[in-house]
Amino acid sequence: MIQDYRGAHERGLNGFDPECSIEGLEYALSNPTLARSQFVWNVILAHSANKLRGEVEESSRQDFSWSKKRMAISKAGKIAAEHTWLPDRNGQWHRPHGYSFAKLPEGFQESETLCRNLQMDFVSVTQLAEKSGIPANILEAIKNLHQTSPQILEKFMQSIPGAGVAAGKPNFPKKPVVNPERRDQKIRERTSDPSDRAYETRERSVRTSRPDLNPKTWLNNQYSNEERQVICQMCELEMPFRKRDGNYYFEAVEAIPNLGIENHELYLALCPLCAAKYKELVKEDPDVIAALKTGILEVKDSDLISLPIEQLPNSIRFVETHLFDLKRILAEATI
Repeated sequence: MIQDYRGAHERGLNGFDPECSIEGLEYALSNPTLARSQFVWNVILAHSANKLRGEVEESSRQDFSWSKKRMAISKAGKIAAEHTWLPDRNGQWHRPHGYSFAKLPEGFQESETLCRNLQMDFVSVTQLAEKSGIPANILEAIKNLHQTSPQILEKFMQSIPGAGVAAGKPNFPKKPVVNPERRDQKIRERTSDPSDRAYETRERSVRTSRPDLNPKTWLNNQYSNEERQVICQMCELEMPFRKRDGNYYFEAVEAIPNLGIENHELYLALCPLCAAKYKELVKEDPDVIAALKTGILEVKDSDLISLPIEQLPNSIRFVETHLFDLKRILAEATI
């Protein structure tokens, strides 16, 4: 019951109260971080979705006969709707209205009710099944496969003619040999009198200090899941192949350069592609390194650190033990 006076009666339906507020919500959404936004979405609003927007019934009669109903938004709903607090995968922030749930980074739990009450775009498996004519259980299986075993789904897509391109795989370039005889003659001319290779002796400095534990051995144990797959900390996929000895090939990349200390926790387990991206886009940019260091030192209640780079993947996921140790080491190094 919202109002109960002679000739003026008003009540919220299905537990809705337009005066509903959530302590601390405005501060959290005014100062968003990835971890804070995920916590607000998953823990607070997902369980209070029906309290954000709902129906109010009003009548001049106490028994609510001849009543009228209207949609209303609560105090908490207004705060959630008016602030720019929802991230995309590129680190940009958005207001909920008109924003698509599909554009949120991983870690945000599906909630059709929350999306509806925040006026966000959301297409459920059931809705997609109705539109496409594909049974919902098949779509659900594909969705689960994409989340748990993307390599299997990729192989399946490649087995379907034309599906590789539709899934975003580019066309492989074609360079036909137009004149084989002429090309063969040029190769023979170029290789018949090769230039002598030249060498010179140069001095260089070599890093001789080593961490107390072998980083690769330690990372292999840290990032092996229950299926004994070693997972990349950036793309979060299984490492691409195994070496001849049966162990996964991956690179142990030093997370933050030039700290002047040696610890195995300072390294990341990255697949070859993510390692190359990290070395070029992160380690070569002092501003990105500074943001990463700050993110690690300030993170709370999350295992995901965002990177201010445009190319995906632009985040690093840690197991709890690794992040805990790394955070302590960096805190000591800044003293």
